[in-house]
Amino acid sequence: MARGLTKIAVGGLVLVCAGIGYRLATANVNDDFRNYEVVFNKLEGWKELPHSPNTLLLMKHPPTNALLRCSATQIVSETNPEPDMDTTRIVQRVVQNAQENQPEWKTEHLKPYDNGKVGFELFRKTNSGKTIVGAMAVRGNTTLLVSMSNTGEGAKTMAQGNYELLLAFLKTVDLQVTDKWEKIHAKYEETPTP
Repeated sequence: MARGLTKIAVGGLVLVCAGIGYRLATANVNDDFRNYEVVFNKLEGWKELPHSPNTLLLMKHPPTNALLRCSATQIVSETNPEPDMDTTRIVQRVVQNAQENQPEWKTEHLKPYDNGKVGFELFRKTNSGKTIVGAMAVRGNTTLLVSMSNTGEGAKTMAQGNYELLLAFLKTVDLQVTDKWEKIHAKYEETPTP
């Protein structure tokens, strides 16, 4: 009897291990639920501008008048609430939404850019007087948006595919695991309530 129970237990353990192994081998790339800190270098020759707390960086390139913005959103959770929304799918949704709801803008998905640390999907929005080139990256529960915009001649240049200034900034970007939210949460739990 004990041998039979041992065989059943071992068999069950093998099935559980096989299931876990299969899940790990076939896991969605974005099953990661951690948050990442956005690390970047400010580019020389750009002037930093005041910005809202929701923006990590706002800079102007005086020779071209281009504006560079960088912001990120993070969800603090023990799971990834939308694991299917990887970088490509989010940009596809952004482009589709703009095409459906902003007819005055021509919006297109551009070739991706990978700096060796972070893979970005790029898109461009153009209207008669302005061009915006955006770059998005998703890692875990962090979504990063970097955009460069310009008007006048600078907009025309960007619309023709010249956005090397944006790529120069993206080259410096990294997303590094952070535990700052865990520290804040732990501190909150340690604080006695009156």
